[in-house]
Order: sequence, then structure tokens, then C-alpha cells
Amino acid sequence: MTVESKIAVETTNLSYISPSGKKLLDNLNCKISKGSIVGILGDSKSGKEIFLQTLNKIIPTFTGGIVEGKIIVNGLNVMEHTVNELAREIYTILEEPSLQIVQTIVYDDVAFGPSNMQLPTSEIRRRVDFALESTRLSGYEERNCYTLSGGEQQRLAIAGGIAMLPKIICMINPFSMLDPIGKKEISAVISQLNKNYNITFLITDGGQDIEILARLSDELIFMDNGKIINRGPPKELFSGKYEIDMRFPEIAELFTMLDGNITRAEIPLSVSEAVEFLTKLLRGKRQKISKTSKEPDKISKKVDPIITVRNLEHTYPGPPPVKALRGISLDIYPGELVAIIGQNGGGKSTLALHLVGILKPTNPEAIITVDGIDVPNASTMEIINHINYVFQNPNDQIFTEKVWDEVAFGLKMRGLNQEEIRKRVQETLRLFGLEQYANEHTAFLTPGIKTLLALASVAIMNPRILIIDEPTGGLDYKEADHVLKIIQALNETGKTIILITHDMRIVSKFTSRVIVIHQGQILLDGSPSEVFAREDLLKKAYIEPPEIAQLARELGLPLDILTVEDMYKYLRGVLSWSG
Repeated sequence: MTVESKIAVETTNLSYISPSGKKLLDNLNCKISKGSIVGILGDSKSGKEIFLQTLNKIIPTFTGGIVEGKIIVNGLNVMEHTVNELAREIYTILEEPSLQIVQTIVYDDVAFGPSNMQLPTSEIRRRVDFALESTRLSGYEERNCYTLSGGEQQRLAIAGGIAMLPKIICMINPFSMLDPIGKKEISAVISQLNKNYNITFLITDGGQDIEILARLSDELIFMDNGKIINRGPPKELFSGKYEIDMRFPEIAELFTMLDGNITRAEIPLSVSEAVEFLTKLLRGKRQKISKTSKEPDKISKKVDPIITVRNLEHTYPGPPPVKALRGISLDIYPGELVAIIGQNGGGKSTLALHLVGILKPTNPEAIITVDGIDVPNASTMEIINHINYVFQNPNDQIFTEKVWDEVAFGLKMRGLNQEEIRKRVQETLRLFGLEQYANEHTAFLTPGIKTLLALASVAIMNPRILIIDEPTGGLDYKEADHVLKIIQALNETGKTIILITHDMRIVSKFTSRVIVIHQGQILLDGSPSEVFAREDLLKKAYIEPPEIAQLARELGLPLDILTVEDMYKYLRGVLSWSG
């Protein structure tokens, strides 16, 4: 009688050498227990995504290169099987969801995998219905997959993996495009599938969604340069006992900053744990400070708006027709740094595409004026001198072979002389930290470098207004910090910046105004503290305030406490701590 192994994945001396000769995995030895949820963290050069893609032979089947060592998945030697043969055992949900769309209609796309498994029709329907409901896509069955928003496509890719019900599901940055409550919903689905079907989950993240992964995972693995450098339960790894070059969850970061003033057995990872601890600590002391010193920057409304929108509507023709915007009216003023937030498919990107003239209103009475330009009736070249757009997926706008050519393209279209182009391209590459990539092929850049390149190729045109869709989506925490510092510097030069984002930390830390869009209409418009105070309305748009703002509300503290730094400063003042 054989005893079934409790190991889902085992690698021995696993290495991967890319077609260019770079060693991207380095003698990696790893065991993953069956039925566990494991978060795999690291920066874009850590090899975490490559590791997952070797487990079901996506690498090297579709990428080339050389894989060395041994990979055992549920008792199968991966090197002896094809990707298709492994699909019943292990399924990988890729970072770019559009790459996994195989059918035109949503229902057919989710049903594709189970249908290829030759399951009974009733079982296929049961799985598809469950997957659609779990990913908030019920009612989208007849929608065209290619008309979905980026976040909706990410949920579609996750639904396709769920419907397969493999024994192991690998997910590469699965939360990056989701709205805040959507992240929690998918997290709950993962927990449910893990509990009910004993599915093993391996989930990568570069640090942007660390709060979700820290609470969800049984174990975290940290990778660097193709090696595992640390692993263990989240509580241990974020306790300060280990040196980890990674952004901590906000609550853990706060308590790490408080270390030395507080003796604790383990760091809280959730708002509820932090509330319990701090309630006792603050008892009778909160009246010492009634508010923080932070006030959001205000742009004077005495100047004329740089963007005016009145009664903007847009209906996509379908089938079926989708009314994406329902009478949007707003003003944006010179020098503002504005966040537009809301649920997946709520109309954020559709609004942005109208501001740059890519889409036209479907109601003739709509007004869109940008920097004095009547956008619906202006030419593209006229518009881009005033406002430009950085797409959510940089692959949608990068089209030249070399980095230098991509940055120079807009200036060449303007007819500038070669010397002026050379000077401005060099200056822009330096500003964005892209000098070393000048002669690199754009197809082989990391997602983070592609995002910087897309931003650089637009910023070099020197428009007065920049719209940046998901500036940190899919980036690791270092890349995200770099991008945000550049955006902040551009804003400080006087540029008006509009960020479309699902990252509430960005909203709380960098922006002075927040516009919430829900089902094609403006739901809220105000400072971050004003908007995050309306949690009742935010839930309608699938938005949650950042964890520090939630903590402040639960403790009855000032509502302008939005960031870790705000909370630390408040606590230090109330408790009369130094340091």
C-alpha cells in the first residue's frame, strides 16, 4: 500500500537560463505542501513569475531557454509531460489577462477549459455559473470579452482558472487590476476553494497588494535573483525578526515603526487586531490632540478650469449595448493632482479616453474642453500638445523596437531637428532612469520598465495635462515608488496630473482630490479625507479606504489620518514618545 505524498510541488536544483543566456532561476530547492496557500514575493528581477511558469512547463515550452534540475508536481515529473497534460493538475493565471482570452463571449471563454476536459454539460454549467458569480461577472455572460475593462478581464481570467478546478492554481499578480473590494472578494474565493476542494494556491506579488496576501497566505516565500532567501508564516516574517527588502502591510509597517516604544509578542496584520491593541493603549489619552497637522493641498478655484466636462454620455454599441457614462460633469483646475477611482467597469478609463479624444461622446450636446481646446472637434496632433494619456497596459502604446526610438517618436512626428531630439531624449531617459535601456528591445523589458517607458514617451511631449491609468499596476514596490516620485515631480513643475488607480495608498499619500465614479456617474468628489469618510457610499463603488484610514475611524481618531506617517505622528504625540 502506497502512502499518498503530502507535497504538491517539489523542485530540486531548479535553474532556468533564458535564450539570451541569463540565469534567472538559480538552483532553487522548494517544497510546497498540498492544500496550502503560499504567497511568493520579490521584485521584478526575483524570478518569482518564472518559477511559477516552470511548474506547468509554460517555461521553456513557449519561451525557449534551458530548464535544469527536477520539478515534481503532484507526483508527476513535469519534464515528461506537456502543458496540456499538466493542465488537470496545475493551471497558471497569467499577469496579462488578455493573453488568456480564447473565446469572444464571456460565458464561452470560462467554459472553454471545462469543455476540453470533456465534462458533462451539467457539470460545465455548474462550474461556469460558480466561477462567474465568484468573480462578480454574473450578468456578463453574453458580453464581448474584448469590450471588458482591464479589471473585468482580470476577473475573467481568474474565472477561467476557477472553472477548471485543478489541484494547483498558480496566480501571477492576480489583484493588480481589481478594485479594492474586488481584491477581498477574490481573496475570499481563494480561501473557499482551498477549504472546500483542498486546492493548493501559489500567488505572486511585488508588494503592491501585500495586505491581501499577508492575511490570505499560510506561508510567504521571499525570492531575490532567482533564489529563495526567506520563507515562513506572515506573522513571523513581518515581526521585524528578519531583514526583508519588501514593503510591509500598512498595519505591520506602523507597528514596526512603533517598535522600541511597544513590547509585543507579534505584529498585527489586520485592522481588527490593531484596533484591539491600540484601544487599550490610547484609553484616556486621545483628548491630548484633536487633529493632525496634515491638511490636503488646495488648488485655488479662482482660476479658470483647465478641463471642463458637461453632460458627457457614452454608449458602447455591443452587442449588447453598454452605457458606460451617464451625464458626467466636472471641472479640473491647473496644477491639481487628481485621483479617479471606482469599481472595475465603472467608466473611469472611458472618461479618460474622451478627454484625449480617442473616444467621442455619443450625445451631441456633450461639452469637453481641455486647455481651451474643443476636444471632440480637434485633431489628434492638436490635442496631444495639451493633454496625453498613459495606458493601463503599456503594451497597448509601445510599438517601436528600441527604447530610444519609442521616446523619440513623438518629437519626430512634430518635425524637431535631430540635435533637439537627441538632447531631449537623453534628458528624458535620465529623468526616468532609462539610460541603460536606450538600445534595448522593447519586447524584452520588464513590466516596470515598460511602464516607465510609456510614461517617458508621453512626458517628453511636454503636455500641460497627463492622464496615467493604473501607474503602479503589476509593478514591484521599488518600481512603483520610482514611478510615483516622477509623477510627483512632474506635478510640482505645474503639470496637471490625473491618476486612475485602485491603490488607495496612492490616493491617500499623493493626491489632493478624489473623484469617485460609479456606474458611469460621479458619486463623490472631494479631498481624500472627505471622500474616505463616506464609507457608506464608497461600498457602492467597491472601494475601501486605506487600512490606516479604517484604523483611524475605528478608533475614533481624526479622519485626516490617512497614511502610516500620519498615524505614527499622531500616536507619538498623544503618547508623548520621542523619536
